[in-house]
Amino acid sequence: MAKREKISASELTMQLQHDPAHVARQLAFAERQRESIRKAREDQHDLLADLQRVGIEVSTVWDLVNTRERYDAALPTLADHLTRDYPDACLDGIARALALPQAKFAWKIAVQAYLLRINAAKGRASSKDGLAVLLAAIADDSVLPELVDLVSNTENGESRVLLLSALKRSKRPEAISAVLRMRSDPQLAKEIDSWKTWLARHASR
Repeated sequence: MAKREKISASELTMQLQHDPAHVARQLAFAERQRESIRKAREDQHDLLADLQRVGIEVSTVWDLVNTRERYDAALPTLADHLTRDYPDACLDGIARALALPQAKFAWKIAVQAYLLRINAAKGRASSKDGLAVLLAAIADDSVLPELVDLVSNTENGESRVLLLSALKRSKRPEAISAVLRMRSDPQLAKEIDSWKTWLARHASR
């Protein structure tokens, strides 16, 4: 049997460019991407307009999630839109864009949005995770009792795993004891048990 000749990446690219099936797949993918962006902009119309009023020009809220530049001027607007009736993907983007330490002012409204989504969504909704990421990013010891309650409540589902990082960050004894207590929770145990250094420091106390 003859050995297959090796071809370079550029040769493979050239071949694919002349493959009608490959070209059709590329065109279909590009069209889906355009339609996704068009739909996102339509869903986020009010948000994008309000961001523009404070000098923030973006195609979708995900531009903020993916940028490394600061956008502090956008944070109050994002918080204002957090509990509005948006599609799941849009709310997920708003929450993740707001997940910055300087957005601590939005704690109460973030909790409200999280609980609303928990009650409204059945199954795995991406915005539940996005809102949990937000809460973990802005939590500090001043909201520790409420944070412990949110993580302890099994009705909040698997998104609670994303809240654990805020408890791990705290050095307060009640945060440490809460984490150790939660090792018996089937949804949280795997994540907590992966904290080898943290457990070595605290589990034997």
